Amino acid sequence: MQRRFVLALLVAMLGLVMAPVSPAWAHFGLAESTPADGAKVPGPLTEIRLVFTKPGTLVGEGFELFDGDGRAVPVTAETPDGGITWVVSPEGGVASGTVGLAWTAAAPDGHPRSGTVTVTVTPAAVASPSPTPAGGASAPASPAAGSGDALADALTGATSTDEGPVRWAGIVGRWLSFAATLVAVGGLVFGATTVMGSHHDVAVVARWVQRCVPLLLVGVVMELVAHVMRFGDGTTGSVLAMSSLVDALDSSAGAAIVTRFAGGLVLLGAASLTAVVVRGRHTALAAVAPAPVAMAAGRVPGGVPSSTGSYGRDASTRRGSVGGGAPVMRGRLSRPVMAALAGVLLLSSFLLDGHTVTAGPRLLVIVSDVAHTAAAAVWVGGVVMLAALLASRARRGAVSGVVETAARFSVPAAAAVALAGVAGVGLASTIVDSPGQLLSTQWGRVLLVKLALVAAVAAVGLYNNNRLVPALEEGSVAGPNPTRRLRRAVTVEAGLMVAVVLVTAILVVSAT
Repeated sequence: MQRRFVLALLVAMLGLVMAPVSPAWAHFGLAESTPADGAKVPGPLTEIRLVFTKPGTLVGEGFELFDGDGRAVPVTAETPDGGITWVVSPEGGVASGTVGLAWTAAAPDGHPRSGTVTVTVTPAAVASPSPTPAGGASAPASPAAGSGDALADALTGATSTDEGPVRWAGIVGRWLSFAATLVAVGGLVFGATTVMGSHHDVAVVARWVQRCVPLLLVGVVMELVAHVMRFGDGTTGSVLAMSSLVDALDSSAGAAIVTRFAGGLVLLGAASLTAVVVRGRHTALAAVAPAPVAMAAGRVPGGVPSSTGSYGRDASTRRGSVGGGAPVMRGRLSRPVMAALAGVLLLSSFLLDGHTVTAGPRLLVIVSDVAHTAAAAVWVGGVVMLAALLASRARRGAVSGVVETAARFSVPAAAAVALAGVAGVGLASTIVDSPGQLLSTQWGRVLLVKLALVAAVAAVGLYNNNRLVPALEEGSVAGPNPTRRLRRAVTVEAGLMVAVVLVTAILVVSAT
């Protein structure tokens, strides 16, 4: 039955990938130009009109016009409709010769795009020689024909989008903010729904969540710096230029960065868990709960507040304790409203940047992206927290309850894997126009690497849930420390998760 379900899921994913994408949701690019690229037109040439598929924001110089010798021709540019149409006007017009226009603009997702338009201007027919106008008025410029090589070199240099350090700064910042978001949000979910043991267990989860917040904010700042430099001249000095900052923030990617930073600030005050005594049928787990650890009155180690007060010599009389042992504790969000707000801001911020901004249909993209990111948070954050919890228990020699914790996490982990897979494939089907782009584009090749890593993670998780955990529950794993195998397997799974997040950060800035 399980094999049939997996096979059906794979078939459904393949069908989504093979599904065609509507041309109405084409990627950002040049739709048409007047005159067209390669056209010959009579002089004088007074304007070149460019129409893009979606609104574009000029990056750096924006538009550069070169004559046949590769010399720059001054131009002015304006847009009458918010960035879809751009009218580029050479100063004084172009009387004759071959000219090339290089354009560089940012798509709604913040990624820079570039291209060229080459036009040959033929001299206008002149009936009779006319004297130089009085007052010295200049005639339209006549660019030299040139050899063509100089013009080609100038266009190549003007359209180069190799951002070098800027691109990698953006990738590192994106990885930090994305990884910290997944681990922090998923860690809070894990702490509030899965962890069950001692005060120390809840404290371990809370400490890891709290460590993610500064990493998240640092990553967002790095993203902002890289994004502003794209809209400037590519130097660190452009970060201080108000025009570059305004242009960078006045974009979908800029809004995403601001939203992520706001979510990080809210998370700063919400990344805490309260340890409470487990009630009801779950108190049976007290028999396998770890031994109590030293704690201050009313506080859990690591700064996690306890709503149950001080646990001392009368702990055995409290509900949830068994035979004088430590009470079984579970985590609870200290500020649930703030935590929910932080989660919404952080997860929704990824809707505003990346390739999903220009993909569609929009309803499918929004639902798939939110589901994919939320499921990834539960999966990634839970695995990392489980690995940290197992390592902490191993250091303290408190191995009891390890298997129970892993078994409790297996249910949400399996659901998250399935949801993330289906939603991820749905997103991919809206971004690529054909299956062949998985091999022909940089984005497709990076996606295949990510899928290979995800498959490896899923295989390790499947082994843990279906083989190792049941064997540990039955006591059929030999050796003096049978839980060591589980700890190593979960650590490998968490390491692969880190690699998946890194590849995802590269995927976001890859060209489609």
